[in-house]
Order: sequence, then structure tokens, then C-alpha cells
Amino acid sequence: MLLKDYVFWKEGVPSHICDQIVKHGTLQTSESARIGEGSGQTKKEVRDSQISWLNAKWIWDWILDPVRRANESIFKYNLHDVEAAQFTKYSAGQFYGWHVDINEDEPNNINNNHCRKLSIIIPLSDPSEYEGGDIEFRSSRCSPDGQYAPPLISKDEFKEKGTLLVFPSIVWHRVKPVTKGTRYSLVAWWGGPFFT
Repeated sequence: MLLKDYVFWKEGVPSHICDQIVKHGTLQTSESARIGEGSGQTKKEVRDSQISWLNAKWIWDWILDPVRRANESIFKYNLHDVEAAQFTKYSAGQFYGWHVDINEDEPNNINNNHCRKLSIIIPLSDPSEYEGGDIEFRSSRCSPDGQYAPPLISKDEFKEKGTLLVFPSIVWHRVKPVTKGTRYSLVAWWGGPFFT
């Protein structure tokens, strides 16, 4: 389904595969989420969650084909590589404020003519397991303060376990604070040469 700057498939990843990803992700060493690439900075006033990195082929087998099809039919970006997927755990009180995923100003990316172009989010928890934690979007054509912004977009489908959500990495988005329980998600990025 196409929704302005976003494409999503309900049950894009089956529930039992989501459970396997959570099991795999919770066995990995986690760290506090950072802002920026590489060593980055921990800024809990902007981003507060625990993350680990996953690169198992069986996970990518569920993600790459639908994202590739979405890109070929809708976005039409020049893509050439994916980053390791980020397994994220949000406990009560944790969140990620307004941000974009495009990272073209990172020094390593400038040297390699690389930036994130498509972002992928997969909720891994059933919405009955937590409260809050809504994913919200604004158009790619506005700033996080909402100037000249179209209405905020937040859909219940974005919270459904296994929804495969794909959007341009230039789109402003956030995860609102989880108020109860634990929210697990998988996020990934597909990149290519700088936009021109």
C-alpha cells in the first residue's frame, strides 16, 4: 500500500519470524543507542533505547525482495548496499525524537559517495505487549518543527507486528515514548550514491 512518502505491507514479515528475530536479537550484546554513525554520541534527550546489530542472512531473506520491488516500482533510487540491521528495544519511558536517517554528511560517507536512501522499520512486538511507542511521520518536505508541514501521519497499521514499512531516508519520523511494556523493532537502511 502506498501512502504518500511511505509504503507498507501488513504482515510483511510473519509473526513467527518476528519472534525468531526477537529471540536472536536479545541474545546479542546491546548498547545504548547513539546519534550519528560510528562512535556517535549518546543523547538520551533525543534518543533513548538499547540496540544491537544483526546481519543474519535469514533475516535479510524476508526483507530485501519486497524493498527491492518497492524501489523499482515507486522510489526508483540508485541503490547498491545495505547496512547491518539494527535490533532496537524500547522499554517504558524510552523513545526516539524527530530525525531523518539520511547520513550523507558523515565523513566516511563523504569519502565513499554514499548515503542512506531507503529506511525500513519492522515492529516485532504485538501492540498488546506495550503502550505508546507510536511511529509518526511528517512529509519529506518539512522541518521537524512542522513549518509548512502536512498533517502528522500515524497509523495503527504501523504498530502491527510484522508490518514492513519502507520510506525515503529523508522523511522526518519519530518513535513516541513507550509508556508501558517493551517494544522491539528491526530497522535497516539501503544506501547508494549521493542524491544529485
